[in-house]
Amino acid sequence: MNMWITLITMTLLMNIPAAIPVLLLQADKKIKIAIAARLYLLGFFLVMALTILTSGFISKYSPFPVWLSIASVVAFIITLINCARYMHQHISKWQRRSVVLASFLIIYAVRFKATFIDTGAGYEITSFGMVWSALFFFACFLAYIGTSNPRDTSAAYNPLSDSPSSSRVDKSYAPQSDIDYDVNMKGKDILNDTSLSVIEQKRYRDALQKKEDGSDW
Repeated sequence: MNMWITLITMTLLMNIPAAIPVLLLQADKKIKIAIAARLYLLGFFLVMALTILTSGFISKYSPFPVWLSIASVVAFIITLINCARYMHQHISKWQRRSVVLASFLIIYAVRFKATFIDTGAGYEITSFGMVWSALFFFACFLAYIGTSNPRDTSAAYNPLSDSPSSSRVDKSYAPQSDIDYDVNMKGKDILNDTSLSVIEQKRYRDALQKKEDGSDW
């Protein structure tokens, strides 16, 4: 029990610097506070999950029960999803990625001495540090995916039959000749494409109207 209390207390204190990247965001103060709180919880559950899982992997008799390992991973995933969803609403993709990954790197740097041993001639990684680092970078990969735009992630899972539509080029600001060509080839059916942006729909409607009025043709 004392081990758990020590782990939780140390994690709570050492994870405070993980919220520093939020200070660099150009956003409303309330949004910054909300993101910082979510990042802090995300970092807390990240460290808890990594430490508990690593102890289970390298120790024949883990000091932590199996249910705690599962609970820590589930808590990390839930917190990551909640954090990513909130940031999706308020900041851009690259801001999300920069803030989350910078926060994770700060967590890794704070725990550098726990991951590596100073031999005097240099730092040597331990078995604990090796497993911890591997799981950490996997968590970074999950965070990278979680902070992507929904369209970016869903495109990779579309069936092959949908590949032509998923690779469609946005023509919101394409030359007018491209718009006229599409109208000539598809006519009014071009407006049935649900993936068209608002700007594209307007340009196609204008081109169709001009064609019907007989102007510029």
